[in-house]
Amino acid sequence: MSAPRPGPPIAGIVVGAVVGVLVAAALVSTGVLRLPPADGAEVAGRFLVSWQRYRMATFSVAADVTRVRSDGGRLTTQRLEIQQPPDRIIQEHGSVTGRLGGRQVNCSLDPSGNQVCGATGAVVPAWEDEVAEELAVLRGYVAGEQRIYDVTQDGTCFDLTMVRVLPDIPYGDRARFCFDRETGALVTLDRQLDGDIREEMRAVAVSPAVDPTDLTTAVDPSTAPQVEEPEPGQTAGTTPDQAIGGTTVPEEDPLASELAALDDEAFFGRVRDVIEPAEFRAIVAESRRRLEAGTLSINDPRWLDARGQPLPAAPPLIRALLEAGYHAPVPTSG
Repeated sequence: MSAPRPGPPIAGIVVGAVVGVLVAAALVSTGVLRLPPADGAEVAGRFLVSWQRYRMATFSVAADVTRVRSDGGRLTTQRLEIQQPPDRIIQEHGSVTGRLGGRQVNCSLDPSGNQVCGATGAVVPAWEDEVAEELAVLRGYVAGEQRIYDVTQDGTCFDLTMVRVLPDIPYGDRARFCFDRETGALVTLDRQLDGDIREEMRAVAVSPAVDPTDLTTAVDPSTAPQVEEPEPGQTAGTTPDQAIGGTTVPEEDPLASELAALDDEAFFGRVRDVIEPAEFRAIVAESRRRLEAGTLSINDPRWLDARGQPLPAAPPLIRALLEAGYHAPVPTSG
């Protein structure tokens, strides 16, 4: 890989995917609360222009990602985003996702270190159409009387502050985006999420050039997440919603110990069908625990059936994991 130039005194890093955007956009369009016309409409417009420039640019960005919960638990990962439209590859959390040669890429390492790819090969939309869809969703977030966020600007950075409380919003209560002046790349993202979880993404190197060898589906093992638990005497949170990779559920839930005793194959067998609402919290928590332990991947092909279709329980489970910060696509048919 060609060496990227050092990043600016930090104006940046990359945001992964716009998570849960279609659900949230629908909620905005049907919301009952209405806000007065935004004085910051012009600023919101500049944010959208900056986003469009970012998504149409060619660059390589290496970054560090840190997610910290209130009890001191910490998850860190290295991230590499390579973009040369219409190709885009993101290495993060021990997986590689994106699009290459007009096809979807969705690969990760299994617990044995072997690369597996799920839902890979599907034809992706035209690059311009993909970017236009992202912009339409973001516009619903930051513009109009029913916007979710107000936007302010500080140089090449934009701060989003929530003004309407809705579920499934990927940027939390507030977020900060900074764009690189030279390349247009998004090089900083801060998010304040539910459960007093703070996420920071910081670019460590930025380049306007792309090394063709970096546009690969091979997973870089160095991007595997690292988990640090709190010091002894501190609790790791009591519910999945309070934790980065929430590893516990209320002790009185007998399903938690039942799930923890299963091997990975048995676990997938247990959750392959429609999940009862009363079971959902414990199953999400156990999925997160296995993700942090490295025995399960959000891109695991076992989320798919023999035809390459998502298991009935996969979409709600994957959505919950994405909302917890595991950035990768929801399984789709190949």
